[in-house]
Amino acid sequence: MRAMLRHGHRIIPITFTRPIDHYQSIDSTLANQTQYLTDITAREASIYLMRRVRRLFNTLPFIFRQTAMNTKDILLDAARIAIISERYSCDHLHAHFAHNATTLAIVASRLAGITVSFVGHGFDIYVRPRDLKLKLLAAGFAVAVCRDMMDDFRNLCPAANIIQVECGLELDRYPIREQDCYREKKDLIFIGRLVEKKGLYYLIQALSAMPEEERPNLDIVGEGPLLPELKNMVEVQNLQSFIRFLGKRDSQWIIENLPSYYSLVAPFCQSTNGDRDTGPLVLKEAMALGVPVITTEFMGCKEIVDSDVGIKVRPKDSAALRWAIGKMMNLSKNEYEVMSRKCRINAEHNYVSNILTIKLSETIESGRMPSC
Repeated sequence: MRAMLRHGHRIIPITFTRPIDHYQSIDSTLANQTQYLTDITAREASIYLMRRVRRLFNTLPFIFRQTAMNTKDILLDAARIAIISERYSCDHLHAHFAHNATTLAIVASRLAGITVSFVGHGFDIYVRPRDLKLKLLAAGFAVAVCRDMMDDFRNLCPAANIIQVECGLELDRYPIREQDCYREKKDLIFIGRLVEKKGLYYLIQALSAMPEEERPNLDIVGEGPLLPELKNMVEVQNLQSFIRFLGKRDSQWIIENLPSYYSLVAPFCQSTNGDRDTGPLVLKEAMALGVPVITTEFMGCKEIVDSDVGIKVRPKDSAALRWAIGKMMNLSKNEYEVMSRKCRINAEHNYVSNILTIKLSETIESGRMPSC
């Protein structure tokens, strides 16, 4: 959204409810602009629908064909979105996640007479896709965040208008790492939500299997439902002196602290329910800060990391992960510093948000209207 602001778009974030958590300070402008559906009453939404009878009828074919939401909820919440869109003279709706948000955005766009698009992420595409083919056809265009997702969208719906836009970085926030960045103390870091698809089980197993004199320290940054189980695993493996759980940290902490680590380890994999990371931003953040990466040959990871900037292994393979950690730890000072510099070059060439979002901006500006 910040990149789209820099392209000259006016952004009005719309969300269902007021969040409990605080937003990050860099997003204060967007937070102040955010509109909440709960601020518009059912009566206001109903009156709006009665005044848009012709457009309302045009939405019914899509509503009746979708299967995830009941008609009343769709109409009231879509009307709320349309009211906000008209109040702020919006001419395009862009939904994040292909679940209910996209359903409502498609209906709201028809009520308000504007264009619509959506972006897929992970859970919404690969675990519980809801009417995905219908949405691909109904939206003006859809955004895939990696090549594999792009291919999956095309295979599912060849007639859809699909573009690929990777998640990018504001590189001016990420200082260039000092050239003499080799550290004798080779601490590793993991950053992410503590869930199955992050592959932390395999990382802990890999460290457990290493001889103690070769085993690096690991800091785990993040929160999530697996925290108690992971802490117990660390205790059972007697790794308390090697592995620390630091809890949640914001993006500024990452920018300030990540360069002090030797390598980022991101052993991402597919969860048993099919969930996966499709273009992990943390890999790009590490590269922007000159920190080499250990990750897996999986989904978006394999597109982001090559042998110049890190090491990739098979997902869910603790032995291979142990090998990769050992290989990274044994790089010479020169090899490590060359890899660090190439990390930054990779980020500069491929993941600048202002450049990546040009395609999104131009596609929105082209104003392609969805079909019914």
